Amino acid sequence: MVFETVHTLVVNWTDKTIPVIQELCNANKSEGGGVVVVLSLESREQMELHLSLSLPAPMRYGTQIICRNGSPLAIGDLFKVSAHNAKAVVILALGGGADEADSGTLRCVLSLKSLGLPLRGHIVAELRDIDNEPLLKLVGGK
Repeated sequence: MVFETVHTLVVNWTDKTIPVIQELCNANKSEGGGVVVVLSLESREQMELHLSLSLPAPMRYGTQIICRNGSPLAIGDLFKVSAHNAKAVVILALGGGADEADSGTLRCVLSLKSLGLPLRGHIVAELRDIDNEPLLKLVGGK
């Protein structure tokens, strides 16, 4: 369980995850660090190993990174990472074709919206096909 309330949640482990986390660490640098939580189907040990090799502690500028294994489509796993309390949720599109990746992103937004609690922060979602943007806005709002 993650008890943080002002964290950034990164959903899915892709080739963009570490660069996104690095940018979040840079952004939190002026505040002395922050908290980034990663939720992915990847094992926690694998995520932590990749992070330790690609983003050692001095490059994190005080930002704490918490890795959790779970599905972004499972309400219980979203509660496990306090998705409703995150200041921002960043959804990275998984591999496969554009429509398949975008449907996964859309399902994740639907899961976030069905938590039963209002989201504290905003959602940033990666889409592979710009034609799917109106549907995502319809489901996610704004």
